Parts: sequence; C-alpha cells; structure tokens
Amino acid sequence: FMGWNFTVAKGGSIGSVIALWTVAMLYVMIVMMNTEMGSVMPEAGGQYTMAKYMLGPLAAFNVGLMLVLEYAMLEAADVLVVGQILESLNPNVKALPFIILSLLVLTYMNYRGVYATLTLNFVITAVAFVTIFILLFSTSFYDPQMTLINLKKMTDGLPYGYLGIIAAMQFAVWFFLGIEGGALAAEECRSTSRALPLGTMIGLSVLLIGCFVAQIATIREQHRIESFRSNFVHAMIHELKRPIATLKMCVSYMGNEQLMQDVANRQTVIADSHLALDSLSAYFAKLRDLTFSRATEIPLNLSSFSLRDLLNICIGKLNPSNNKKVVVNLHPDTDITITADKIHLINIIDNLLENAVKYSREDVHIEIDYQEQDNDSIRISVKDNGLGISKSDSRHIFEKFYRSRAVIDKGIPGMGLGLTYVRMLVEAHRGTIRIESEQTSGSTFIIELPQ
Repeated sequence: FMGWNFTVAKGGSIGSVIALWTVAMLYVMIVMMNTEMGSVMPEAGGQYTMAKYMLGPLAAFNVGLMLVLEYAMLEAADVLVVGQILESLNPNVKALPFIILSLLVLTYMNYRGVYATLTLNFVITAVAFVTIFILLFSTSFYDPQMTLINLKKMTDGLPYGYLGIIAAMQFAVWFFLGIEGGALAAEECRSTSRALPLGTMIGLSVLLIGCFVAQIATIREQHRIESFRSNFVHAMIHELKRPIATLKMCVSYMGNEQLMQDVANRQTVIADSHLALDSLSAYFAKLRDLTFSRATEIPLNLSSFSLRDLLNICIGKLNPSNNKKVVVNLHPDTDITITADKIHLINIIDNLLENAVKYSREDVHIEIDYQEQDNDSIRISVKDNGLGISKSDSRHIFEKFYRSRAVIDKGIPGMGLGLTYVRMLVEAHRGTIRIESEQTSGSTFIIELPQ
C-alpha cells in the first residue's frame, strides 16, 4: 500500500507507470543474475557469500556491513510504523513501549534464524494478501477516504514534472522487495535449472500483470472523473441559467420608469429578484460547503427557533414546475423548538423538497413529519409519492456526483450533489440521515438531529 501511495503521489499516473515498469525490468535482471550465480556457487549466505567467492574477504566484509546496517534501518522503520499505526488508532496510547517490544521480537526472530524469520514473514504476507483482497472487493477503491489505496492524485499525469519519475523510483522498489530472494534459494530446489526460472518468471509475470491491470483501472477512473467533470459543468450552467435569467428580466423591468410606477408589479419584481439572489447564494454556499473534506469542518451558527415556522418557510419557497400539482402536508399541528444552524437546516429541507418534486410524476404529495425522540434528539421525515429509488441505488445516493441510470435516462437535470450536501450538513450537526424507498413507491428521508 505504501509503495502504491507514494509512487502515485510523486510520479502521478504517467510517472508511476514508468517507475513501476523500470523497476520491474531491473528486478528481472537481478533475478536472472542471481539465478545464474546460484548454479555455480553456494548461496546460503546470500550476497555475502557471492561477494566472498567473487571478490574476496574484504568485499564480503563490506557487503556484510552494508546488510547489517540495511536490515537494522529496515527493522527500525518497521517498529516506528507499528508505533504510528497504534497512535493513529488511539491517540492516548503511548507508542514507545510497543516500539521497544516490536524491536525485541524482531531481534529474537533474527536470533532464531532464517527458518523462524521466513515463517513469520510468510504469515504476515498471507495476512497482507487477505487484507488487500478484502479491501479491493469490499470498498469503493476510487474513494481515498474508504480504502488505503489512494487514487486521488491519479488524474495528474506528472504532478512534479519528470523529476517526479526519479522520486517515484525508490517507492516503486517496494512493490518488488523480496522477489530476488527466490533466486537465492537455489540450494533448496531439487532441480534448480527447472524450478527457479519457472518460479521467478511466474512471480514477476504476476506482478507485471497486476501493475498493468492497476494502470488500466486508473485510466478507467480518469475517464469516469472526466465524465463527472463534464456533467458537472453542464448541470452547473443549467442550474445558474434560471436565476440569472430572472435577474436580467427584473433589471430590464426596473429600467422602464413607466412600468415601475405600478406599485404591485414593482413589489413583485423586487420579490422575484430577492428569490433569484437567494437561489444563487444557496447554490454557491452549497459548492463552498462541498469543498470541505469533512463535515465537522463546516462552520455552524447554532440558535434556537421554531421548527414548524422554518418548515412553513421552506414550503412557501417551493417553486414547482407548471405541469405539476404539489400538495404538502405538515404534521403535527403542535410546534417544537429546535437548536441548529437555521440557514443550513433551511438548505437541508429545501433540497429534500426540491428532490421530491423533481423526481415525481404530475401529482406530487409530500408528507413532512417531526417529533421529539426519547434520546434527546428531533426526528424529521420527508415522504413523497415519487419515482422511488431501487435498493442498489439507495446505497450510493449520498455519494458525490452519483446519479442513477434510471434518472439519467429520463433526462432529469441535476449534478448529483444535492443529497451529498444534505448529508454533510446533517453530519455537521452530529446527526444522521437515512432513506426508506422502493422503486415506483416513493421515498422517505429520515433525519435525526441531537439537541
């Protein structure tokens, strides 16, 4: 994972490809040389024995010293990583005792010999393999917040220029560490000439194919992001056209002194201008809040106010299209006081009401219900009789830019950001939101906000 993340971070999509394949070819040559030398000399001591037989005792001493320093630094890095992982899982944990304990365990394993060390290494590798398998098939691999595999920077071809390729080389090596060890085990094979080359070729082939598949997945991800970007721009233009057109019409009206003398019409134009400006302000506020990486970063201006009055304001602002009849029922008749950010809560309800109208048929029936819960929270539900959402789409509707294929096929405009925005605002209040829906049977969005 670290090799992948750092290689991509330094080299980008193009640099990581070049670095990975270059290092892969270098390791192919290393394995070939080790295999060749393994056929003419004993290799129980690895590089130390090779240096001793080929260059003499002084070279062997230098190689042995290098190996001691190398493995001492590697083990120091390993135990520090263990400490950092523990601290990231629980900031209250003191990492130093675990670092010392891990170092003692590694020292003891080296003292026990190669067999014990390789056995432990095999167990760790098996666990890592299972972990990678689970991560790849049980999470959205393109979302850097849901998995260890970071594809966030893959859209950058060369984020640091050609120098990034060189920087990525050292991390690309991490993909292939240990591969050369197979060739150093020549003495353990019954038939070195057959088993070693075949095993080496298979191992390297799997790695190279894996890198190739990863790059294909990256290219597909780039196309997906580009498609999202294009759809986002078109949807943004569509969303901005209506309030801008309204403002242009209002400004033209205000420029006519004769028309402005009609007080009723003047008040209507001013009201329409305020509504268009409110729409633009809400739209840009939504884009601003969506730039926060975590919902907890969204600033809140908490106050206490009437929930029923706020819901009536949202219902009054609802502006359905001409060919739809909208009926909104508000329950119960009694009022309750809620503590929240008033502007954000208005945006939450506005988005849910707009979606209820947008994704519906000609006759729209919306039920809004609210009540106090026993756990010191307030529950708000918005139910409609619209098109409904399938079970498969329900799992993804709160994801950024997600739009179901059924909605796209119907030509309903949108950016796939509304429900993402709603979820972020709800979570900023430390609340929860969930959906109950079946296709063609309408949807119910249920919000719970702690008080």
